[in-house]
Amino acid sequence: MENIQELEEMRSLLSVLNRKIEKETIINDRLMRRSMRTGLSFLRQKYLFIVVLCIIMIPNYFFLCRSMGLSMVFWMATTGLFLTTAAYTLYVNSYLNGSDIMNGNLLDVRRKVAKSMKLEHDWLRIGIPMVAVWMVWYCYEIFSTQEGDRAVLLFSISVGFAVGLCFGLRFRRRLLDTYRDILAQIDEVAA
Repeated sequence: MENIQELEEMRSLLSVLNRKIEKETIINDRLMRRSMRTGLSFLRQKYLFIVVLCIIMIPNYFFLCRSMGLSMVFWMATTGLFLTTAAYTLYVNSYLNGSDIMNGNLLDVRRKVAKSMKLEHDWLRIGIPMVAVWMVWYCYEIFSTQEGDRAVLLFSISVGFAVGLCFGLRFRRRLLDTYRDILAQIDEVAA
């Protein structure tokens, strides 16, 4: 009889422990999803910033090209560069949008986030050659249309390029760190 009572007592303790563990799992899942939501929100905001900046730069660059005497072909190519950047950014961001990304299966969410991160990596293969060609063309346009000291122009272009490169690399590192954090959180919970 005593064994049966002990067994019943153990069963009740076990059910209490199971309920506590279930609550902990739910709380951990909520905290993890809240943290993921913060990271994804950061990524979406940064991508939206890039798209808005590209759209704003098109008319501004038109007036800059007109005032500096740069060719309209160069402005059209620059516009194409801005539009390509905006379109690709929207495409990458499409993997991070949707209500199912926060409420869905963690493995599906991980797959989407990993795909978005891969696309971000792939952008360098497209973006760096485009910017390199654009920079050479820009230098040619500046040197062929502007009068004055060529060394000062080259120095100004170099400083602008270096500052832009530093900001861009810092921005990119922060994006990739956010991706890695989100993927690590998913892997931790899925393990």
